[in-house]
Amino acid sequence: FDFCKTKELEHNQSGLKINLNVHDPEIKLDSRWHKLERVLSNLVNNSVESYSSNRPTLVDIDLFQVNEEISIIVRDYGCGIDINSRKSLFKQNFSTKPSGNGIGLFQAKAYLESIGGKIKYNPKEKGTSFKLTFPKIHTSIINQGELSSEPQHFQYSSEHSEKVLQ
Repeated sequence: FDFCKTKELEHNQSGLKINLNVHDPEIKLDSRWHKLERVLSNLVNNSVESYSSNRPTLVDIDLFQVNEEISIIVRDYGCGIDINSRKSLFKQNFSTKPSGNGIGLFQAKAYLESIGGKIKYNPKEKGTSFKLTFPKIHTSIINQGELSSEPQHFQYSSEHSEKVLQ
């Protein structure tokens, strides 16, 4: 299914618009995509909650590869994260939201570390930016079809087959 369209529909009342920019048309996301999608979903949900209700929510997702590492940057233009909260962002049960449970960023960090990756918060003047990095895997890829460097929606389908390269 189309992650970006699904999230836009889920948050249609907030006017969510996701711009996905794939900077390297050769990127192939492997079988880890399903769990990475959960991490991205949490980041997008947090972005939507950071916006005031009187303006549309804009989220940029940039996907690129440098050598043997894939990076995803998720950036919003909401209220940002208070300087005093930044040091606790990835701690279990810590939340800046009154109704938050403090699990999302904790789980995101744990998952990325389990695959040899990391997540980093990058403070911005306005909004937030998180950078996810993880190693490229050579033994398992999913055929994603044609990717271009133009902004697009990334699609994943259960019909995609996993291939093991010899």
